Amino acid sequence: MSTPLYIEEQRFRQPWVWIGIALSIVGLLPLWHGLYQQLGEGIPWGDNPTSDTVLIVVVAGMTLLILGIMIMLLNARLVISITRDQIGYRFRPFHRREHVIRWDEVAKAEIRSYRPIMEYGGWGIRIGAGGRAYNVSGTDGLQLELKDGRKVLFGTQKPHELGAVVQQIGVR
Repeated sequence: MSTPLYIEEQRFRQPWVWIGIALSIVGLLPLWHGLYQQLGEGIPWGDNPTSDTVLIVVVAGMTLLILGIMIMLLNARLVISITRDQIGYRFRPFHRREHVIRWDEVAKAEIRSYRPIMEYGGWGIRIGAGGRAYNVSGTDGLQLELKDGRKVLFGTQKPHELGAVVQQIGVR
């Protein structure tokens, strides 16, 4: 395997992601209050209180769900590495290993601006009318059209640097 000419690691760091998580945590507070009120103070919570067991399961389940999403977003990252022979990509924690596209499989490569929500339905590992996309944030990406007709887009925070490397490799 040849030496990487380009490596980019991207993480979810958009404020709106963390605002959503914070609001979800704030949304848990009434549930935790209700749990405390019903179990700690012995006062049934609400007009039609549920059993203690159901309340515990609901509060614990919602808390674990929110914490799980938060931990996943904290650890999620898209890593793109380019060598003269291939582009490697891995979107943790969704990919267990690096995936590879050899440059000889690519018919066309270009840096382009795109609309993540309109074209792919958002960020992450997405499938849209324009093929598959691997993106974390932003609106710039490396669009590959493979010789078999498939299209793959990799989001980038460094479009000029990535474009220069693709041009240096000689992919058109």
